[in-house]
Amino acid sequence: MRSFFYCTIVISIYFILPFSTDAQTADPAEIRDMIVTFKKDIRGPYKDIRWYCEDGTVIPPKEKCPEPGGVQRARYKDEVVDLAESNHVFLGQILSTTSRHAFWDSTENNARAKQYLLEQYLKQIDNGWVNE
Repeated sequence: MRSFFYCTIVISIYFILPFSTDAQTADPAEIRDMIVTFKKDIRGPYKDIRWYCEDGTVIPPKEKCPEPGGVQRARYKDEVVDLAESNHVFLGQILSTTSRHAFWDSTENNARAKQYLLEQYLKQIDNGWVNE
């Protein structure tokens, strides 16, 4: 039953949300396996915590940004970053350091905003979705 659920989600991502097929390198089975792995990992799609400073630097959590400001948040695992770049699929989105332009994603028919809404729904019905 769970594998059917994951397949449905992956298929939904590909057919409901418009993507450019030119740069896609991960197939739906790879993405499904990635999601299953994240669900079993206590950190989900996240690697660790970092400070994202106003000057663009990223520093460890116990240090402070050199200038006032900055946001402390989770950092994505490398495979999550790669998936976003290759397939335009964004798992575990954190909006605190995402620009409005990047989130609105008008060149991809607002795909990122749609994925965010889908992810919020999945968090409610699937015990945390990619991060139980």
